[in-house]
Amino acid sequence: MMFHGLAVVSADFFLAQHKNHLASEWASAEDFRHLQEALDKAHGCVMGRVTHDLHPNIKKRRRIVLTRSIAAECITNHHTLFINPLEHDKTDFLEKIGNHSGGDRLCILGGADIYRFWLENHGYTGFDLTIEHNIMFGTGIALFQCREGNATDPRDAFGSCGMSLASTRPLNDRGTVLYRLGQPLP
Repeated sequence: MMFHGLAVVSADFFLAQHKNHLASEWASAEDFRHLQEALDKAHGCVMGRVTHDLHPNIKKRRRIVLTRSIAAECITNHHTLFINPLEHDKTDFLEKIGNHSGGDRLCILGGADIYRFWLENHGYTGFDLTIEHNIMFGTGIALFQCREGNATDPRDAFGSCGMSLASTRPLNDRGTVLYRLGQPLP
């Protein structure tokens, strides 16, 4: 399976200022277009419960929602599979999400706990990181944190896992830059 992460962060590497702060409220339209194009190539999207709750599934994409609020059983609701990854061994978990998605290309969409869980337990084939260099939050929810609790440059976190920068592309003239690490989605 291919696991491709997608995230947009502020210049100081925050995903949001608080739990209910949507990227659609501050990220560029160019990043949103890039996200939609990537999702169109994927067989399914992996996200946490909060991300799922905040974003209606308008296009009826297959979703895998990781949540600790259910027991080991998987609950399927139309296009959505709710699963507690901590209650399944790795092989069983990957089989269940693969069966639900109907393919081998999954996009990992966050939030922060999901990005970290995936990095630590499954790794990424590739990751598209958009940095909105013209936006600073100062505090918030970091994509990755160092021990002191400060936001850490995600490119460094991926580098420590063996992923290298494959390409850099400006998405607009206002400072929005797409950093592609690892392999792109085919």
